[in-house]
Amino acid sequence: MAETGPQVTEFQPGDHVAACLIQSCGTCAVCLAGRPFQCPSGATLMRGADQAPRITRAGQPVTQAFGLGGFAAQALIHENQLVKLPIEMPFPQAALLGCGVVTGAGAVLNTARVRPGDTVVIIGAGGVGLNAVTAASLAAAAQIIAIDKPGPD
Repeated sequence: MAETGPQVTEFQPGDHVAACLIQSCGTCAVCLAGRPFQCPSGATLMRGADQAPRITRAGQPVTQAFGLGGFAAQALIHENQLVKLPIEMPFPQAALLGCGVVTGAGAVLNTARVRPGDTVVIIGAGGVGLNAVTAASLAAAAQIIAIDKPGPD
């Protein structure tokens, strides 16, 4: 992290962070109950159409998908979309946390609500699918079936 704004409370310049697709306000009852992935107010992190943009280029507003701008060299991201990482964690591995882990594990644990003894079928064994397999294992699914197409010959 290069810089922080004056209202940032959780991070300092120099912190290693991973960004997450999930936008959560951090103050509603759902967020405070530990379910920020279901936040009904996450869009409040974004600028409204009637507000001046925070980022411009050549005088034109720059938009960031999900408030991230993941392919940018630098990005302006709300602290609620960041997670502090251990300094020892390599960035390539950490990059998986914000999308592949959240999507795969979130689908299993939060959407499907897999419970001990369940049978789980996961279609696709890429980054998201493998995180779904891991989450199903953590949820103590009795049988985990992963289906994927064969690799190249």
